[in-house]
Amino acid sequence: MLSRLRQSHHGNEHPIVAKTPRKWRHAMHVALIVVAIGFAQLGYSAEQFQPPLNIPSPDGRYVVGAKLANPETAGSGGPEYELFLTDRAAGVERILDRFIRGADVLWSSDGRQVAVTFWASSNESYVAIYWVKPTFDVLRIGDGGGGRQIATDLASLPEVSGNDHVYFQALAWQGSAALRVKVFGHGDRDPQGFAKCFDLPLGPGASRRVPCPPGRDVQ
Repeated sequence: MLSRLRQSHHGNEHPIVAKTPRKWRHAMHVALIVVAIGFAQLGYSAEQFQPPLNIPSPDGRYVVGAKLANPETAGSGGPEYELFLTDRAAGVERILDRFIRGADVLWSSDGRQVAVTFWASSNESYVAIYWVKPTFDVLRIGDGGGGRQIATDLASLPEVSGNDHVYFQALAWQGSAALRVKVFGHGDRDPQGFAKCFDLPLGPGASRRVPCPPGRDVQ
């Protein structure tokens, strides 16, 4: 399934794309939100932007979506979008974060958590895990922002400390107690690039190294 929301300005299209790979379609809800970086000299109007992309949880109670927050201004690197969470039962919307470049959204199969990979820049990405029930909480991997840091042992990897392009990417839920994450990148230490994958427990316990699935890295 592939759906697109596009904003067009002077012939330049900036897509937000949601995609569920065929092999995961019956196991989990996965969506890819990609916002193409525009040019600083172009202006964008909120009125031109189409309705937000909505990605429901498996049980249908919650929706994660993206909507335009600020049109592009000089030096910003692109339009800024808000990632939001809506509780359909309570009728409450919560802003999770803002992003410019793009974000991957990955619901757990029981709808209790949603992992979001934020592609923050060409040099880095990080993962935020939003625990939506029974109470709201935020866990983070590879980022110093708000929320509790988990998998801090990954920050001590030589590949993470020795390269200036390092990306953390959520790949798949392992039940609701662990998340499979890929760490990859390149730089002075690994000019040809590196990639390692781990199963990260959300509670106590150490990260466990696992084989990485085949496929091209997303940057």
